[in-house]
Amino acid sequence: MPVFTISWRKAFPRDKSFTDYDLLRFEVLQQKSVGQSRFFNYKLNMGWFTQARNIFFNEFYHFDVRSKTIQSNDFFPAFKIMDYYSHSTDKYFGEAHFQYVAPKLLIKHFSFLHRRAWREQISVGYLYVPHYKNYSEVGYGIGNRIWNIGVFTAFKNFKYKNTGIGATLTIF
Repeated sequence: MPVFTISWRKAFPRDKSFTDYDLLRFEVLQQKSVGQSRFFNYKLNMGWFTQARNIFFNEFYHFDVRSKTIQSNDFFPAFKIMDYYSHSTDKYFGEAHFQYVAPKLLIKHFSFLHRRAWREQISVGYLYVPHYKNYSEVGYGIGNRIWNIGVFTAFKNFKYKNTGIGATLTIF
């Protein structure tokens, strides 16, 4: 069942030199089983600053970026090769992440790998912010509950930008 979140963040100024803004945000998140060991996950997130008078960068909306080569968090739902803070905004935004996880997608069809307890995943992430327009990432990963490794490709305005790799290691 999807989880819906509606939030409002307000900064109350003490005088004209202090921050004054309202941020309204709407999010939908679902992790759905679509068969034996198969999952479809998605997150939709949108928001806008209905007013942003005297707002400082640390109060902009910042997106979840997990661009370290090796990290302790899962790949979903985050951008993997986007530069930190490059897309932060004080205007409005739309963000979407989709992930399909299954025991056999590509690599597991090879006979010497098909008995491994690995899961493969395909992911797509999209972001729209006024100053950057369209940013998207597509990726493929393989792993299990302890480790994952993936290859991700980024596009700016639907044109190739760069490719990167990432790995996760769950410690706890």
